[in-house]
Amino acid sequence: MSVSACLVCGCNSGVFIEDFMPDVPEKVHLAYGTPVKITFMSDNWELKEVRPFGTGKICDFEGNETGRHLPFEKGELARVAFSDGFTMFHIDKRNGRELEIVVDENLRNEDSRIFLVVGNEYDSKEIEISLGMSPKYKIDSIRYVIDEEDMDDNSYVHDYGAEQVGGAIIDNRHSGDDVSFGFFPYDKSYRKVLWTTDNFSDILNMIYYFGEDYPEVEIPDYKDGKLVMAGTSAVFCRDGHYDAGLDRNFSFMVKIPPGKCQQIDVYNSLQEYYVRYTMHASVPETGKKLTIGGYIKCSNPYDYFFTRSDYEENAGE
Repeated sequence: MSVSACLVCGCNSGVFIEDFMPDVPEKVHLAYGTPVKITFMSDNWELKEVRPFGTGKICDFEGNETGRHLPFEKGELARVAFSDGFTMFHIDKRNGRELEIVVDENLRNEDSRIFLVVGNEYDSKEIEISLGMSPKYKIDSIRYVIDEEDMDDNSYVHDYGAEQVGGAIIDNRHSGDDVSFGFFPYDKSYRKVLWTTDNFSDILNMIYYFGEDYPEVEIPDYKDGKLVMAGTSAVFCRDGHYDAGLDRNFSFMVKIPPGKCQQIDVYNSLQEYYVRYTMHASVPETGKKLTIGGYIKCSNPYDYFFTRSDYEENAGE
């Protein structure tokens, strides 16, 4: 794609100055993988900066940095590269009448806007360019350290956790008969999955790596006293609640004897683990790779129990 302007002449203090770009193009869209050339009607201009990226890093056409920044030296033909970590692009000046712009990567979830500032001692102009989005990372593999002999000191696996899920104070002091009260121990039961990363910035940047729809990955299950891979999935690095596979309509009854006021607290028994993972991802179109490490914590309810205690209304006073 090429954007050009026609030739005209300007006048400054009695000296005719050729206008390098009489008609500044309207906003130019640059799609990923499709270079765009900006052409000029003369060579009496320089690329001064690219807002908001500044003056970039000048390098040769193979990408070897020179240690300098814009503007180019007079007559210099070279490349200038820009990056903020998520949007990367470069501009080649291969002759005095042309700039070629290439999007190397734009992981943001929308087009990025840049403004090329070109000019000379008499005039300066801005060219607005939108940089299209590039492909996101795809997860290639994820590995968990689930063998206890290989776990580090931060990891643990057990089945004796507990979480309170309900309860009630039942007053039967004014009755001569037992009273029964029903509870649903699983109606609010969920498998809870939490993720951490070794580098906190990875959590913040996940939306750029994968977009708004994070990928699902397989996570470990606790079976027969050990962790195994059994096909259970969760969204990678997005904390969430998942179905625990328990009957939410299941209920049980508790009897309160006559003359008693008792507090009943209902708990879920939990299988819990906190183990290390390593995730490998890549961008298929470019081969660029990404590795993220951290820990996954999972709490999965598998049973229930309740406690009973006599309630004294003024016990806390």
